[in-house]
Amino acid sequence: MLFQNHHLYGQVEKETDRLRSIELRLERLEATLNTFMQQVDKRFEQIDKRIDDLNRKIDHFMTFLWIISGIFTAIMIAAIGFAIWDRRTAIYRAKQEVIEEVDRKWNLTNVVRALREYALGDQRLADILKKYGLM
Repeated sequence: MLFQNHHLYGQVEKETDRLRSIELRLERLEATLNTFMQQVDKRFEQIDKRIDDLNRKIDHFMTFLWIISGIFTAIMIAAIGFAIWDRRTAIYRAKQEVIEEVDRKWNLTNVVRALREYALGDQRLADILKKYGLM
């Protein structure tokens, strides 16, 4: 029986050593896992920081695009406004020049004055001039 107890004591000692060994490995594994988790957390923080930086850059870029769009729109409106103003001015000047040229060439002002004067004595001519707004 003593031999049997001694044998059991040896097995218990082996199992105790084995459990201590497993416990030590678990502690090392836990420490390694904690270190790994800390490194993963640091990586995620770095990635979050990079994403925040990218978002800030994208926001700045979008603001810049809005500014460029506003400037382009203002330039286009100014160019179109200038073109319309210039066209009206040019048409008005051309119209005045044509009127002056026709008046100079055919002396229409004097012709209309002469017809008005003649219409004072001729009722039919007076009616025609009134009809066309020349009287």
